[in-house]
Amino acid sequence: DLAVRMVARYGSRYPEVLELIRKNPRLSEPVSADPRAVKAQIVYARQSEMARTPEDILRRLSLSDRKDISRECLSAIGEVLGEPGKGGAGTRGKEHP
Repeated sequence: DLAVRMVARYGSRYPEVLELIRKNPRLSEPVSADPRAVKAQIVYARQSEMARTPEDILRRLSLSDRKDISRECLSAIGEVLGEPGKGGAGTRGKEHP
């Protein structure tokens, strides 16, 4: 269940991630074929954790060790941050699709 995963990952901050999903249900979609991370976590990493590069976001999602899905994740990060096809590089701070 998504809420349980967010509690395990963010502890007392989990409501902040769930609020992003409440405001934009599309952010509940998985980042990749690996369902451990959802798009709201990308937005949260950018807004609240000061993540600045796609690779930094990938590390924060604990997916950088999975080379088989890294490319897919970087593409999703770029899409969520507003620059499809660029993996989020040089984003303008657009956090919500």
